[in-house]
Amino acid sequence: MEETAAALPDDVVLEVLARVADVAALFRCAMTCMRWRGLIADRSFLRRRWPENATHPSFLVGFFTQRKRYHGFEGNEEWLFPHDDVDVADCDSPPVFIPAPRSVLGPGLRSLPDGVLDGAKPLTARRGLLLVHLAPVLDSGPVRLAVCDLLAGTCDMLPLLQLDHDYSSTSYAILTPEDCGSSEPRTPARGYCRFFKVLAMNFFLDIYRGRGVAEYSYNLHTFSSAEPGWEAPAKRLGDHRRCDGPQYSPDVQGDAVVCGGGMAHWLCGNWCAEDRRDPANYFTIDASPEDDHISMANLTFMPIHVRPVADNYHLATVNGELMLYLLYTLKQGLWLDTWTRRDGAYWYRHRVIELKPPENMRLDDGALYLWSGEKSGTLLIIDSQCCKYVACLETGAVEEISDQFHGMVGDAVVPMEIHWPDLFMSRLAGALRDNRSML
Repeated sequence: MEETAAALPDDVVLEVLARVADVAALFRCAMTCMRWRGLIADRSFLRRRWPENATHPSFLVGFFTQRKRYHGFEGNEEWLFPHDDVDVADCDSPPVFIPAPRSVLGPGLRSLPDGVLDGAKPLTARRGLLLVHLAPVLDSGPVRLAVCDLLAGTCDMLPLLQLDHDYSSTSYAILTPEDCGSSEPRTPARGYCRFFKVLAMNFFLDIYRGRGVAEYSYNLHTFSSAEPGWEAPAKRLGDHRRCDGPQYSPDVQGDAVVCGGGMAHWLCGNWCAEDRRDPANYFTIDASPEDDHISMANLTFMPIHVRPVADNYHLATVNGELMLYLLYTLKQGLWLDTWTRRDGAYWYRHRVIELKPPENMRLDDGALYLWSGEKSGTLLIIDSQCCKYVACLETGAVEEISDQFHGMVGDAVVPMEIHWPDLFMSRLAGALRDNRSML
């Protein structure tokens, strides 16, 4: 039997391997012998197995967060909850990786390497790259960032980023070679392990203009590992918004959405608006890192649709298409509307999904955080009690995963989605040499 298998030509073996539906079984096949490992690790086979238009060519591998540092505040009248611990990060511990349920990486919490990553705050992740804010994590002043290649086990330090505005918040995005144009230089500069781009959109309260009216502006900072430093920030955009209450730092979706061609999108809310459920109080910031062009667009829905009202709005990308998620409760049920934007103008309803949450899920005041996988069909929900849930967008099933986050900072969670081909290339190459993967 072994002689017969060995005598089969490569093209026949590839046809058989391409029909192995179970991913774990395919990986076991790759570990059977050197010949099969080489056939499966070939990029042409992996592209055939998971083409760009495949259903879920990626999977939710897990989450990055920070350990909690405990400080008792019992008896302190200034603390709102005197019997609770302060939910702050431990500055002496590196970020922690928590595998998703049934992750192919197996169960078990693990930490990133200590040292320079001690106290680092995870910001965003994309295709195996993790952007972190290195300690100290302060509210103002220069920012120290690093990009970790989790599959290769490398960490690149970025030059200092100067952000000097008060009443500001910054949201980040990572771009990989697949997101950038072919004309851009992709050879990393000296001192960097691979090519990537980092976008930092700084939203801030610029000046006041009369009673109750404020002007808000946006600066786009761009870094490429093919260049020695940060580019000069793109031009500001003045935006006059009625503000009947106090002026706070901007209300911005924490993770930017990256679509085809490297376009990055941020969902912003009018942080002075009283009705946070009204879509008229939301708009998008759309930025192209190639030409530093920034534009704004209010959420405008097709007139044939009733204007939706939701407890939460979330921008996402699914298979390269920009999507808007609306999460809301209706008749004791939990629903998710998905909308698409055409020609950069109107939003059209695409799909309505009935979610099936457990009875203990608390969304009285909406969710604290939403995240949608680009190609994994997964939705992460953090409710008003900081409990964590994972929803399958195909079936609507919702599973609580809060127990895995015991001892972690409540709302500081960065999900990680990885393409199957990237994981196979990393794991199979690591089987032939020392595997330095951080996962």
